[in-house]
Amino acid sequence: FETTESAVSATGPAVVGYAGMVTLEGANQPGIVHTVTTILAQNGMSIDKLKTGEDIAPHGGTTLFHMTCMVNALEPLSKDFSPEKVRDQLEALGERLNCDVEMEDVQDDTVGASFFSA
Repeated sequence: FETTESAVSATGPAVVGYAGMVTLEGANQPGIVHTVTTILAQNGMSIDKLKTGEDIAPHGGTTLFHMTCMVNALEPLSKDFSPEKVRDQLEALGERLNCDVEMEDVQDDTVGASFFSA
């Protein structure tokens, strides 16, 4: 879906208060994307770009799922917004689902620009 309208409101362009990249790798299971995105939404975050895929594990034939997404929280940030809190929630999710989940801060615009070029 594309639009020609810009993301400029009556008060000016949207300003990103926090940007990050979330990665997940683990055994594929129903609802895994929904569970991660629910945590992000509950913390006032949006997904800019999302990439998913599957691979067969080299030993055992299990299907491994991987997800990478660029996320942000727009200003003004909620007074209780905390990237560490989001990381803790994602880490707890990873422990429950037996997968690796990480969220790294992104300071460089080239990370988002090159997201799908691999």
